[in-house]
Amino acid sequence: WTDWSGGEGRRKQKFGESGRSWQLNGVRAFEEPGHLIPGYYVEITQDSTGAADFTKPVVFTVFADRLRAFESAAANMYTWDTANSKWGVADVDTYDVFTPPVGSNKVVYWLTPTTQKIWKYEDFDGAGLVGPTQVSTGTISSNSTSSLAESKDYLYVYDAIDSGSEESRLWEISKASGTITLIENWNDGGVNAPSRVAMAALGDVVYLMRTSHEGTTIHSIIPTSAAGTGSVAEIANLPGFIGNSVWPHSGMLYLSGTSDNETANSVLYYSPEGTYGSLGNIRKGDDVGNVVGGKSKMLDHFFVTGGLSASQPNHALWQIDAISGGMSCVAYDEVGDAAAEDVASPIIFKGDIFWSTRAALGTDRVMRARPDQYMINSNAISPEHDFDLVGNKFLSSMALSCQPLIADWTLYVDYQINGNGTWTNVITYTTDGGTGTTALVTTDTSTIEFKSLQMRIRFSYTGS
Repeated sequence: WTDWSGGEGRRKQKFGESGRSWQLNGVRAFEEPGHLIPGYYVEITQDSTGAADFTKPVVFTVFADRLRAFESAAANMYTWDTANSKWGVADVDTYDVFTPPVGSNKVVYWLTPTTQKIWKYEDFDGAGLVGPTQVSTGTISSNSTSSLAESKDYLYVYDAIDSGSEESRLWEISKASGTITLIENWNDGGVNAPSRVAMAALGDVVYLMRTSHEGTTIHSIIPTSAAGTGSVAEIANLPGFIGNSVWPHSGMLYLSGTSDNETANSVLYYSPEGTYGSLGNIRKGDDVGNVVGGKSKMLDHFFVTGGLSASQPNHALWQIDAISGGMSCVAYDEVGDAAAEDVASPIIFKGDIFWSTRAALGTDRVMRARPDQYMINSNAISPEHDFDLVGNKFLSSMALSCQPLIADWTLYVDYQINGNGTWTNVITYTTDGGTGTTALVTTDTSTIEFKSLQMRIRFSYTGS
C-alpha cells in the first residue's frame, strides 16, 4: 500500500485499480507522489489581545494585500495581523455584511442588507484605503439579499423572495454610474421557493445557481451591452441535486451539495460548453453536512469545508485534486468545538487556509489551517483487499518504510481482517532518524488467517 494519489472513497480493492484509500483523515495525499504526510495543523484564531479566541461571525476577502474579515450585522472590518498571528482591532464604517464581498486586490464591493446599498473600498498603490463609498444610486429591494457577484463592468445582486409579490429578483448595478436595473424575476412562492442561491464569475460570465426541493438549475447572466439590456438564460437542470455552493476553478464551475435524498454530500463539475458530471461523494457512506467551497484554490487543487463525518463534524478541511478528482480530508479541528452548524467559504491567504464556523452552542470561530505545521494525530485507512483470491490467506508480516523519522513522532501500523471492526497493532515505530522496520504477524505459535485485509497507518506527535 504505497499509493494514495487517488484520494479516498474506495471500499474494496482490486489488482490494477488506481491508488485510492477508504479514508484519509488529516493527511496530505497529493503533495508528494508515493508519500503520505500528516495534514495541516488547525488552530482557532485569536482576537487583537492575542489571548482569547476571535468569536465574530465574519465573511472574508483579500484586499490591499491583507486578509479582511467583515463582521455580519455590525459596522466592523478586521484585518489579519500576519506578523503576530492574530486579528487586529475593528475598523468601523463597513456597515453590516452578510454575503461575502467581491472584487480585486485594489477594490472591494459589499452589500448591506438593511439598507440594500452597495459600497466599496479602494486602495491606491498601497497609499491607504479610500472609502467606504456608496456605489449604487437607488434602492434594490426591501428584503435581505442572498448573493452578490461581479463581472467586468457590473455587479449582480440576487434578492430573496419578496413577501408581497412572491418574486425573486436579479439586479444589475453599473460600477461606473451606480445605475440599478432589474433584469430578471421569478415567481418563487410556496413549494417552488429556492432553498439556496449562489453566484460565481467565470471569465466574463456570471453564473447563478438556484436550488429547490426538486433540484438545482444553473443560469448564465448576459451583461447589458450595446446589443440590449442584460438577461438571464437557464443552461443546466440538475434534478435531485440540492446545491449548496458554487465556485470557479481552472475554467470550470464546481458545485457542492446533497443528493440521494439529502444524505450524501458530493461535488459536481460543470463546463461552460455544457458537459457536467460528479467527482463523487465527500466521505462516502457518511452524511457530511454543510459542505461549501469558495476562494480557496490553487492551480491543481481546491478546498471545501464541512464535517469529518456524521458523528465527527470537527470543522474539517477537504482537499480536492482538480486533475484526478481525488478527495482527502487534509485537516480538521483537533481541539475546538466538536460540531458546526454553519461553515463559511474557505479562503487562502499567504498559503494558509481560513474559514469561519458557527458551533452548535452558538459560538463563532475563525479557523486557520497551517501547511507549515502538522496535525497532532492523523491516519489513513486502506480499502479491504482479498488479493483476488476467494480462499483464506495468511498474513505473514507487515513492513513500514518512511523518511528519517523526526523526534517526538510515532508511526503505527495496524490491520483489520474480514471487516470485523477490530484493529490490531503490529508496528509502533519511534526510532529517531529511522527509515522503517518489519514485524512478523504469523509465527510458529500464532497464525493470522483472513479472507480480506484492511490496513491503517497512524501518525502521532507527542512533542510540545
